[in-house]
Amino acid sequence: MSHPTLLAEISAKRRWSSDDGAKAFRAMAREMGEDVEISERTWNRWCRGGLRKRPRMACCRVLERMFGKPVEVLLAPADSADRSAESGPADITDMLTAAAEESTAHLAQVESLALGPVTLEQAADDAIRLARAYAALPPAQALQQGVRLRRRVAELLSQTARPAQHRDLYLILGQLCGLLSVASFDLGDTGAATAHARAAWGYGELIEHDALRAWARGTQALIAYWEGRPNAAVRLARSGRGYVKGGTGLMRVCYIEARAHSYQRDHVRARQALEDAHRARDDRRHDELHDGIAGEFGFGPVRQARCESSVHVQLGNGAEAVQAAGRALEAMASSGRRNLKLAPQAHADMAAGYLLQDAPDAAAEQLRNVLSVPAQHRITGLIERVRTVADLAGGRHAADTPLVREMMDQIHDFMNAPAGRCLVP
Repeated sequence: MSHPTLLAEISAKRRWSSDDGAKAFRAMAREMGEDVEISERTWNRWCRGGLRKRPRMACCRVLERMFGKPVEVLLAPADSADRSAESGPADITDMLTAAAEESTAHLAQVESLALGPVTLEQAADDAIRLARAYAALPPAQALQQGVRLRRRVAELLSQTARPAQHRDLYLILGQLCGLLSVASFDLGDTGAATAHARAAWGYGELIEHDALRAWARGTQALIAYWEGRPNAAVRLARSGRGYVKGGTGLMRVCYIEARAHSYQRDHVRARQALEDAHRARDDRRHDELHDGIAGEFGFGPVRQARCESSVHVQLGNGAEAVQAAGRALEAMASSGRRNLKLAPQAHADMAAGYLLQDAPDAAAEQLRNVLSVPAQHRITGLIERVRTVADLAGGRHAADTPLVREMMDQIHDFMNAPAGRCLVP
């Protein structure tokens, strides 16, 4: 036979209905951060007494916080609860023992929520492998791999309670969002690219990872540049500067800032940013993202020279554009690896540089190395550089010149088949 509990007696004194009690419980649970709710029926059952087992641990913690008494006392018959409150040392010992047991049980639960080292290492290795393989992959394939990896890593967060492992997972998620930003941009979706880059920065901010924050800000700046928002690009690049003091990370955002200034035809600030980039390169500081992982996060000699050639194309410096593009191709040749992403861009910049010098024959020769790129690798950065070549060819040379007319026809066909079109069913 059940007897009303002390909880029922306290509720009656407070003139609580079952609904009032359940609401008060839920409010306290929210305040404590406990993920638990009860119904009026559950509150009634606790008040009636005669329970065969204690409520689950989270409910016990909430009840004890609400009334300042052990749950064993609250759910005992009211008369025995009154006696136990007066009984003394033996019951205090039981309370201390129960509290210690709860602490031990909670610790065991937390310790069980941890990832094995192999799982964490595999997640990190998968992100690194994608970053290093990115240049050789069609961006649509890289996007698919990145989405799959990000989903898997996000699921791991709920499987560990260890702050250090959460930090590692947030870093990996930031890296993957960064790669998804690049892939989205390469496929022509600057909106998605911006969202992914902002997420990468957010993960970096969460764990205070300066290299990731600098890289993400640089990527946001680059997207703004291609969207025709040079002021935003300068602002974002300068924000990125604030996270790094030297080395590859600083060098990259300085180069991107130089491109933003070149878009505005600001020769002085563009050259100043290039000089800042050169000083940062000489600093030779090392970070785990730009230099350790590198790949798509890196900014080696090929990217540096290719970026510089783009600055000079925008500024109208044909000879310097050709020289910088040539350095990019030479650096690629000396590495023994032809980059499917960067090589065509360097050739396109060189073609633009030759057109700036009124040398359409030399430009056409460089353009042949661009127009043979398969559609699945015709990324946004390449398409836009070819568009620049088309603008220069049509604007500086007679459109009825056979060579220029042929060049324009080829460019038209090329630009009508960008990599992003591969996603259309």
